[in-house]
Amino acid sequence: GINAEYMGVPIAVIKGTQVNDSTEILKTLEGGKLKGPKATEIMGLIDNAVIPALEMVMFKSSSNIRALNPSGGALYWLQSLVAPYMIPSKVQASFPLTAKSELFVPSVQQVLSNLGRHKFLGGKQPAVCDYALYGPLRLCQNLPEIKEFAEKDPVFNKWYLCMREAVDKDIMVHI
Repeated sequence: GINAEYMGVPIAVIKGTQVNDSTEILKTLEGGKLKGPKATEIMGLIDNAVIPALEMVMFKSSSNIRALNPSGGALYWLQSLVAPYMIPSKVQASFPLTAKSELFVPSVQQVLSNLGRHKFLGGKQPAVCDYALYGPLRLCQNLPEIKEFAEKDPVFNKWYLCMREAVDKDIMVHI
């Protein structure tokens, strides 16, 4: 069943059991463990360095918040006005003070340094770590910082385009 008192995201119900937290969800889908010798280390970097830094990028200005949801709406406009003042202090309180938006690029570069000569962190095919990194970045693809990073960093750009192609291929529905 679902624990209605849990207020965090993301939540998945897998085989009737509620699973909280993206890493735990991905581990559950992967069969209980992360595959690959460095997968646990890479997931730790994503969870503890990339995501906190990305949150700081996401909420650092109202224009960034608007870029996350360009379709608008009343709640969206309220969020874009209030969040830059509320969320960063909450995020800063939740994570080490070193989790600043300036650390976003180096943290992603550190994760992608594990690519070696492969297209994906998983080798020839995307692995849990690839999806864990790609998901939040895909959500933030309209942010100026993400666009600039893709333009300036060929390793990131190549990996991101390979992931987009792999994910789009996986979710295509033919009617």
